[in-house]
Amino acid sequence: MADWSLQLCQPGGAPLAQLTTARDVSLSWRRNHYAEVTLTLSAEDPAAGLLHHALKRGVPELRAHRHADSAANGTLRFRGHLALVRDHAEHDATITATFRSPFWRLLGDGSRTGRFMFPAPAPFVGVQAAQIAKQLVDTENALGATGLTTTGATEATVARDITYAAGTNIGRAIVDLSELSGGFDFFERPIDTGTALAELHIVAAQGINRTATVRFEHGEQTRANVTEFTRTISPPISVSHAIGKDALVSTQTAIAAHGRWATLAGHADVEEQPRLDVLATAALRPAPVRVVEFLPDASLAPKPFDDYWLGDTVRVLVRRAAIEEDVNVRINAITIVLDEDGRERFQAPDSTDEDASLTGTVSAEIAA
Repeated sequence: MADWSLQLCQPGGAPLAQLTTARDVSLSWRRNHYAEVTLTLSAEDPAAGLLHHALKRGVPELRAHRHADSAANGTLRFRGHLALVRDHAEHDATITATFRSPFWRLLGDGSRTGRFMFPAPAPFVGVQAAQIAKQLVDTENALGATGLTTTGATEATVARDITYAAGTNIGRAIVDLSELSGGFDFFERPIDTGTALAELHIVAAQGINRTATVRFEHGEQTRANVTEFTRTISPPISVSHAIGKDALVSTQTAIAAHGRWATLAGHADVEEQPRLDVLATAALRPAPVRVVEFLPDASLAPKPFDDYWLGDTVRVLVRRAAIEEDVNVRINAITIVLDEDGRERFQAPDSTDEDASLTGTVSAEIAA
């Protein structure tokens, strides 16, 4: 039996077809971001015709159930809207479809597409960041359903004073709130029934410490449960300039042994100095940023969902000549690739040394 089943659904969620012949399937999750599934169908596959026919009536959906879980019928791990279709005809004719979880409807590309604040909301004064995010989603759902409900858990978070300008991207605003010093984590939990696709959950910090039980190792005298390892070390950010509305400027510094390394970011919608200061401070990285990416051996390594997930802290040990690393890393993104039999292969990219940044979390600039 395959580890996963993929179900194409009509606009609104009614089942349409099981995609048993899909190939090049990848399922990706990123912390504080939307999830994504990409797959390819032969243009001669009946399911490809059903996909294009459904697209004429609205936006089709996809459900992905993981059967490697203990649940008898599998566990729903993804539900999302069709985001992109690419048709290609040469020697063979194929259709490649990308589906994304509903937070994508809010974020889009973070600037020109997504959902936007029109009109501008009333200023938030002393409101917990999680409640700000929830109110932004609720207001937009009242204008037109996004597929994302706010009925999930909402933990206590830092109170913020924020004023948003008309036209601010809602998804980008929520991501920005999560990235502030003292911010939060959020994730979507898919819903199997009804027209809503997922619940929004907001927590102070996602994940737990699993370093005692979850270890990824590569090289001599290790468990050798990682087949590929990459480490990237980039300069620190010790000076952060932020420019807001009407030439408002904030410069924050954390200059230590590594000297002066500057960055500049524009925040055209920010008109309060305290908020601009918080954004500038959040961008600081006083020590060199170390990022590791690794490809676990599917037969030997711990498995996502079963043993670890986004936000969890795990151990990475590498011993290959001059390349040595023995650190705790926080999982920021996971990609599962399915082979032709529907069996899982894993990638766990974009993890960072827990001491590599000011907040001990993965920052936006290394999350792509």
